[in-house]
Amino acid sequence: MTLFALLEVELAFLIESVVLSFYSTSPVTIHGLGVAINKVVDIANRVLQTHIGSVQVSVHTSSVPLVDDYEPLAVDLPPISQIRLSSAIHVTLTPVALATFQPR
Repeated sequence: MTLFALLEVELAFLIESVVLSFYSTSPVTIHGLGVAINKVVDIANRVLQTHIGSVQVSVHTSSVPLVDDYEPLAVDLPPISQIRLSSAIHVTLTPVALATFQPR
């Protein structure tokens, strides 16, 4: 198992413990940018597969502007800035049992 795969497993475990703790009422949001989008989806799927029906998922995608600043090697040239868009994902995991629990 690679170090990154081990970190992914530990992150999924941490998210499960926060979202599914008995006293948790707040959701957990995982953000991914660019290449990390696939990892965020994998982590959210791992949490969903182990806790079917107890976690509600909300997914939003967007594009985020990134600014690249280039410093010239020559002293007499001005710096150059370039703006580009990168894909982003926001996965919100909310415990369902606590949201629907009605005390008598």
